[in-house]
Amino acid sequence: MNEKFHTYLKKAGEDISLTHQEREKMRRVVHAYMEMKPLRTLAPRASASKTSSWFFSLRPVAAALVLALFVSTTGISYAAQDSLPGDLLYGIKTRVNEPIQGALAISTSAKTAWAMNVAGERVKEAATLAVEGRLSSTTQQELQSNFEEHAQAATESIGQEASAEVAVRFEAQLSEYDNVLTQIAAAKGVDLSPITDSVRAEGDRVATVRGHAESHIASSRGEKSAAA
Repeated sequence: MNEKFHTYLKKAGEDISLTHQEREKMRRVVHAYMEMKPLRTLAPRASASKTSSWFFSLRPVAAALVLALFVSTTGISYAAQDSLPGDLLYGIKTRVNEPIQGALAISTSAKTAWAMNVAGERVKEAATLAVEGRLSSTTQQELQSNFEEHAQAATESIGQEASAEVAVRFEAQLSEYDNVLTQIAAAKGVDLSPITDSVRAEGDRVATVRGHAESHIASSRGEKSAAA
């Protein structure tokens, strides 16, 4: 593992913070998994309870890094990708998987793609819960807030790159999210206006960024033509 990779992974660990309830859920998951697949070592195998106690006695950063390595090799991380708010593995998805993926996205374009993806996940989760009749106002508010955080980060990053192409792609995604949420709200009779309004507002901001990017590109081409 090179130094830059280690730095980003360490930073991801420092940003991870699980609640007491999530830590208890995690303890049960780790314990159950170790019972099913004990560690292979040359020394006598420690019991699952002792091993899990060792894990939760680590310092927060160290525990987060060990957890990241653990879930990436056991399939728990993969299973958490489709989890929804309220599911056992949802904390792994949002507090482990996504932060680490973001930390490992080193380039600006990679950071933009990561932020766009996370923002989309929040919309998809809201839509899925609404279809299943499990979307509470509190959950919708939390998903809306998280969507806005990552969508705005993506828009700012697009503005820094002055990439009209990425802006068009993100604008199209937001438009599709708007259509899906509107259709679900009408079909299920649920109020999705909070997150729908956020999606539309972000779409307007991306459109503005796209306009600036296109103007910048046109201006650059004009300057090159004049110079030629």
